[in-house]
Amino acid sequence: MQKLVDLSAAKKNTRRYLGNAGNKYGVKWQEENWLIKYPKSTMDYTKPKISYTTRPLSEYLGSKIYELLEIPVHETVLGYRKSESSFWNKLVVACKDFRKSTEQLIEFKEIKNAQFFSDGSEGTSGSGTNLNEILETIEISDDFSGFRDEVRERFWDMFVVDFVIGNNDRNNTNWGLLATDEKILGLSPVYDNGNAFFSKRSLAQFENRSK
Repeated sequence: MQKLVDLSAAKKNTRRYLGNAGNKYGVKWQEENWLIKYPKSTMDYTKPKISYTTRPLSEYLGSKIYELLEIPVHETVLGYRKSESSFWNKLVVACKDFRKSTEQLIEFKEIKNAQFFSDGSEGTSGSGTNLNEILETIEISDDFSGFRDEVRERFWDMFVVDFVIGNNDRNNTNWGLLATDEKILGLSPVYDNGNAFFSKRSLAQFENRSK
Protein backbone atom coordinates (compact mmCIF):
# COMPACT_ATOMS: atom_id res chain seq x y z
CA MET A 1 0.00 0.00 0.00
CA GLN A 2 1.16 3.54 -0.68
CA LYS A 3 2.45 5.80 2.08
CA LEU A 4 -0.06 8.22 3.56
CA VAL A 5 0.08 11.58 1.80
CA ASP A 6 -0.03 14.88 3.68
CA LEU A 7 -2.98 16.69 2.07
CA SER A 8 -2.87 19.72 4.36
CA ALA A 9 -1.67 22.07 1.64
CA ALA A 10 -4.49 21.26 -0.79
CA LYS A 11 -6.65 24.38 -1.16
CA LYS A 12 -10.43 24.20 -1.19
CA ASN A 13 -12.02 24.90 -4.56
CA THR A 14 -15.66 25.68 -5.34
CA ARG A 15 -16.71 22.12 -6.17
CA ARG A 16 -19.17 20.54 -3.75
CA TYR A 17 -20.55 17.01 -3.60
CA LEU A 18 -23.68 15.19 -2.47
CA GLY A 19 -23.82 12.22 -0.11
CA ASN A 20 -24.50 11.23 3.48
CA ALA A 21 -21.35 9.28 4.29
CA GLY A 22 -19.31 11.99 5.97
CA ASN A 23 -18.02 15.44 5.14
CA LYS A 24 -16.52 16.01 1.72
CA TYR A 25 -15.46 18.92 -0.45
CA GLY A 26 -13.38 19.74 -3.48
CA VAL A 27 -9.74 20.81 -3.39
CA LYS A 28 -7.08 21.79 -5.87
CA TRP A 29 -4.11 19.47 -5.46
CA GLN A 30 -1.16 19.13 -7.84
CA GLU A 31 -2.96 21.48 -10.25
CA GLU A 32 -5.98 19.16 -10.53
CA ASN A 33 -9.41 18.92 -8.91
CA TRP A 34 -9.82 16.30 -6.21
CA LEU A 35 -12.54 15.39 -3.72
CA ILE A 36 -11.54 14.97 -0.07
CA LYS A 37 -13.66 12.48 1.91
CA TYR A 38 -13.57 12.46 5.71
CA PRO A 39 -14.67 9.56 7.92
CA LYS A 40 -18.14 9.92 9.36
CA SER A 41 -18.57 9.93 13.11
CA THR A 42 -20.54 6.96 14.45
CA MET A 43 -21.51 8.68 17.70
CA ASP A 44 -25.16 8.73 16.63
CA TYR A 45 -25.23 5.04 15.69
CA THR A 46 -26.89 2.48 17.95
CA LYS A 47 -24.26 0.88 20.20
CA PRO A 48 -21.26 2.07 18.16
CA LYS A 49 -18.14 -0.08 18.38
CA ILE A 50 -15.83 2.46 16.77
CA SER A 51 -15.86 6.25 16.86
CA TYR A 52 -15.38 6.75 13.11
CA THR A 53 -16.15 4.66 10.08
CA THR A 54 -13.32 3.37 7.93
CA ARG A 55 -14.86 4.77 4.75
CA PRO A 56 -11.66 6.48 3.51
CA LEU A 57 -9.75 3.19 3.72
CA SER A 58 -12.71 1.30 2.25
CA GLU A 59 -12.94 3.76 -0.65
CA TYR A 60 -9.24 3.37 -1.37
CA LEU A 61 -9.15 -0.43 -1.14
CA GLY A 62 -12.42 -0.94 -3.01
CA SER A 63 -11.21 1.29 -5.83
CA LYS A 64 -7.90 -0.57 -5.99
CA ILE A 65 -9.76 -3.87 -6.44
CA TYR A 66 -11.58 -2.39 -9.43
CA GLU A 67 -8.27 -1.11 -10.78
CA LEU A 68 -6.64 -4.55 -10.44
CA LEU A 69 -9.55 -6.01 -12.40
CA GLU A 70 -8.94 -3.41 -15.14
CA ILE A 71 -12.38 -1.87 -14.72
CA PRO A 72 -12.22 1.93 -15.19
CA VAL A 73 -12.33 3.53 -11.73
CA HIS A 74 -11.55 6.92 -10.26
CA GLU A 75 -8.04 7.55 -8.97
CA THR A 76 -7.67 7.55 -5.18
CA VAL A 77 -4.94 8.59 -2.75
CA LEU A 78 -4.93 7.78 0.96
CA GLY A 79 -3.76 10.58 3.20
CA TYR A 80 -4.36 12.73 6.25
CA ARG A 81 -5.75 16.20 6.83
CA LYS A 82 -7.28 18.23 9.65
CA SER A 83 -10.95 19.10 9.54
CA GLU A 84 -12.24 22.56 10.44
CA SER A 85 -13.58 21.19 13.74
CA SER A 86 -10.49 19.29 14.87
CA PHE A 87 -6.90 19.98 15.86
CA TRP A 88 -5.94 16.42 14.93
CA ASN A 89 -5.25 14.93 11.55
CA LYS A 90 -7.77 12.39 10.29
CA LEU A 91 -7.39 9.60 7.78
CA VAL A 92 -8.96 10.82 4.54
CA VAL A 93 -9.16 9.68 0.96
CA ALA A 94 -8.63 11.99 -1.99
CA CYS A 95 -10.59 11.01 -5.11
CA LYS A 96 -9.62 12.62 -8.39
CA ASP A 97 -12.55 14.45 -9.96
CA PHE A 98 -12.84 12.85 -13.39
CA ARG A 99 -15.02 15.65 -14.77
CA LYS A 100 -13.32 18.25 -16.95
CA SER A 101 -14.53 21.82 -16.59
CA THR A 102 -16.93 21.44 -19.54
CA GLU A 103 -18.32 18.07 -18.41
CA GLN A 104 -21.13 16.99 -16.14
CA LEU A 105 -21.96 13.70 -14.48
CA ILE A 106 -25.39 12.29 -15.33
CA GLU A 107 -26.39 9.77 -12.68
CA PHE A 108 -28.30 6.64 -13.67
CA LYS A 109 -31.11 7.96 -11.46
CA GLU A 110 -31.61 10.86 -13.86
CA ILE A 111 -31.49 8.59 -16.91
CA LYS A 112 -34.05 6.22 -15.42
CA ASN A 113 -36.25 9.14 -14.35
CA ALA A 114 -36.57 10.18 -18.01
CA GLN A 115 -37.63 6.70 -19.12
CA PHE A 116 -41.14 5.45 -19.95
CA PHE A 117 -41.39 1.68 -19.85
CA SER A 118 -42.76 -0.88 -22.29
CA ASP A 119 -45.86 -1.54 -20.19
CA GLY A 120 -46.81 2.13 -20.56
CA SER A 121 -45.95 3.02 -16.98
CA GLU A 122 -43.67 5.75 -15.69
CA GLY A 123 -41.87 3.27 -13.44
CA THR A 124 -41.15 3.49 -9.75
CA SER A 125 -38.96 6.64 -9.89
CA GLY A 126 -35.39 7.45 -10.74
CA SER A 127 -34.20 6.03 -7.44
CA GLY A 128 -36.29 2.85 -7.71
CA THR A 129 -34.26 -0.36 -7.66
CA ASN A 130 -36.66 -2.66 -9.50
CA LEU A 131 -34.23 -4.83 -11.48
CA ASN A 132 -36.52 -5.19 -14.49
CA GLU A 133 -36.82 -1.41 -14.79
CA ILE A 134 -33.06 -0.96 -14.48
CA LEU A 135 -32.36 -3.56 -17.17
CA GLU A 136 -35.03 -2.15 -19.47
CA THR A 137 -33.57 1.34 -19.03
CA ILE A 138 -30.17 0.00 -20.07
CA GLU A 139 -31.69 -1.69 -23.13
CA ILE A 140 -33.83 1.16 -24.49
CA SER A 141 -32.56 4.51 -23.21
CA ASP A 142 -31.34 6.77 -26.00
CA ASP A 143 -28.60 7.98 -23.64
CA PHE A 144 -26.82 4.64 -24.10
CA SER A 145 -27.04 4.61 -27.89
CA GLY A 146 -23.78 3.49 -29.48
CA PHE A 147 -22.27 1.88 -26.38
CA ARG A 148 -25.10 -0.17 -24.90
CA ASP A 149 -22.98 -3.35 -24.69
CA GLU A 150 -20.44 -1.46 -22.59
CA VAL A 151 -23.17 -0.22 -20.23
CA ARG A 152 -24.58 -3.72 -19.86
CA GLU A 153 -21.13 -5.13 -19.11
CA ARG A 154 -20.36 -2.37 -16.60
CA PHE A 155 -23.61 -2.94 -14.72
CA TRP A 156 -22.94 -6.64 -14.23
CA ASP A 157 -19.24 -6.07 -13.47
CA MET A 158 -20.25 -3.70 -10.65
CA PHE A 159 -22.91 -6.14 -9.49
CA VAL A 160 -20.35 -8.93 -9.08
CA VAL A 161 -17.41 -6.89 -7.76
CA ASP A 162 -19.53 -5.00 -5.23
CA PHE A 163 -20.83 -8.32 -3.92
CA VAL A 164 -17.30 -9.68 -3.53
CA ILE A 165 -15.93 -6.60 -1.72
CA GLY A 166 -19.03 -6.11 0.43
CA ASN A 167 -20.01 -2.77 -1.09
CA ASN A 168 -23.72 -2.82 -0.33
CA ASP A 169 -24.43 0.81 -1.20
CA ARG A 170 -24.33 0.78 -5.01
CA ASN A 171 -27.47 2.55 -6.17
CA ASN A 172 -28.83 4.70 -8.98
CA THR A 173 -26.98 7.80 -7.75
CA ASN A 174 -23.44 6.46 -7.84
CA TRP A 175 -22.87 5.33 -11.40
CA GLY A 176 -23.60 7.08 -14.65
CA LEU A 177 -22.41 8.95 -17.72
CA LEU A 178 -20.17 11.86 -18.58
CA ALA A 179 -21.59 14.47 -20.94
CA THR A 180 -21.24 18.00 -22.20
CA ASP A 181 -24.17 20.25 -23.05
CA GLU A 182 -23.94 18.95 -26.63
CA LYS A 183 -23.37 15.19 -26.36
CA ILE A 184 -22.98 12.06 -24.25
CA LEU A 185 -19.30 11.15 -23.88
CA GLY A 186 -19.67 7.68 -22.37
CA LEU A 187 -19.59 5.91 -19.04
CA SER A 188 -17.93 7.57 -16.09
CA PRO A 189 -15.30 5.63 -14.18
CA VAL A 190 -16.58 3.60 -11.23
CA TYR A 191 -16.72 5.76 -8.10
CA ASP A 192 -18.16 5.80 -4.56
CA ASN A 193 -16.77 2.56 -3.15
CA GLY A 194 -16.68 3.74 0.46
CA ASN A 195 -19.03 1.08 1.76
CA ALA A 196 -16.68 -1.74 0.75
CA PHE A 197 -15.33 -4.14 3.36
CA PHE A 198 -18.01 -3.33 5.95
CA SER A 199 -16.88 0.22 6.68
CA LYS A 200 -18.59 0.52 10.07
CA ARG A 201 -17.05 -2.54 11.71
CA SER A 202 -14.09 -2.65 14.06
CA LEU A 203 -11.29 -5.22 13.97
CA ALA A 204 -12.85 -6.97 16.97
CA GLN A 205 -16.13 -7.33 15.10
CA PHE A 206 -14.35 -8.85 12.12
CA GLU A 207 -12.59 -11.31 14.42
CA ASN A 208 -15.87 -12.29 16.08
CA ARG A 209 -17.53 -12.90 12.71
CA SER A 210 -14.63 -15.08 11.56
CA LYS A 211 -14.84 -17.44 14.55
